[in-house]
Amino acid sequence: ALEAVSRLPVHSPHILDLFEEPWTEANAHMKARQLVEDYVETWDRYRTLFRIRNLAAEEGDTRFIEVRMQSADPLLSAISSYISRQQVDGRMLPDQRPEAIAGALLAMLERIASVMRIYFDPPRQAPEGVSSLSDRKEMMEATTHIWATMLAV
Repeated sequence: ALEAVSRLPVHSPHILDLFEEPWTEANAHMKARQLVEDYVETWDRYRTLFRIRNLAAEEGDTRFIEVRMQSADPLLSAISSYISRQQVDGRMLPDQRPEAIAGALLAMLERIASVMRIYFDPPRQAPEGVSSLSDRKEMMEATTHIWATMLAV
């Protein structure tokens, strides 16, 4: 299992390109949608292996922790670098560490991607006494909105 998960793509290579230029009011929603759709699509394709990797890592297996961290690093670095550039230019959250913002955004995206099939394919009825769940489209749009709002300058 370790060998299989160590070769998994976390995202398509073009995702990193999204962080080369500023996310403006005019393009932030499009960039965020592209990011969210690509990330969720990759998770859908390899969800069983991602879940094995994440569970082993969360249970403390250092080999899987390392693989998980290595796989996330290129995207975390791209997001952190983007945020750092925007902070230097005075356009974004000057009092926050870029790595913390990037980590929080990526953690949210990974969690959304990991539960998408569980709750929304097919759509599930919320248990009695529990708030109703959104549908897949609403969750994707909410995630897109959060990313666009956070990274637009």
